[in-house]
Amino acid sequence: SVLTISSTQSGVPPTAEERMKLLLKAKLLSESAPSLGALLQAPKTDKPPPKLQNEQFQKPDDFLRDLLEKKSVDVKIVSVNDLPDFFVPLTDAIVDGYDMDLVKKVREEDVVGLRELWKGGRSMQVSNKFGDSIVHMACRRSSMPVLKFLLEEAQVSCKVCCDSGRTPLHDACWTSAPNFEVVNMLLEICPDLLYITDKRGFTPLNYARNSHWVGWCKFLEKWPHQKLIAKEIWGKS
Repeated sequence: SVLTISSTQSGVPPTAEERMKLLLKAKLLSESAPSLGALLQAPKTDKPPPKLQNEQFQKPDDFLRDLLEKKSVDVKIVSVNDLPDFFVPLTDAIVDGYDMDLVKKVREEDVVGLRELWKGGRSMQVSNKFGDSIVHMACRRSSMPVLKFLLEEAQVSCKVCCDSGRTPLHDACWTSAPNFEVVNMLLEICPDLLYITDKRGFTPLNYARNSHWVGWCKFLEKWPHQKLIAKEIWGKS
């Protein structure tokens, strides 16, 4: 832009103050407006943001397999149907112990109430008639206080599955937002759960939402690979 300093419309020459303002305006225009040549010479780029663009499309299951195979670990995916002796059997006592009072306390995260029942002799290893346990429920609700009580204090087994073949880890991966603290606790006890498919053929990580894949991959990457190796099922399948 070219700004000409001349007399005003009335023909009166500008004052020194007006000339200073005009000069300042001309300087600002020359500094802020790019020249036509600069605009024509500016390189065009359609490149996506680096790395993250590809990361978000890698499935956590594939990421885990690649992670372990790079460490010479032969990853095996095992169907729940092929593990009849791995899970806690669904007995009458386990089903009878599942009542609405207990369920209410789990839903309300009433750990004090659960502890009182447990200390009074109530078993916490309970499931409904479909095999859906209160461990499943705690994972589905991302309830770390309840899960911690069940697994650490009450010594409830997380090796349980419903009649659809889903384990607590399936439910932990199927939440609206991942609670990695819950997942961490399950894997510390039983990493085998990562590699068990339900009756539809899906592993727990298959249930993770696409929008959370990057977070799941970063979570898995932080684990020492030795702790991600199945302890039992690879020898049984």
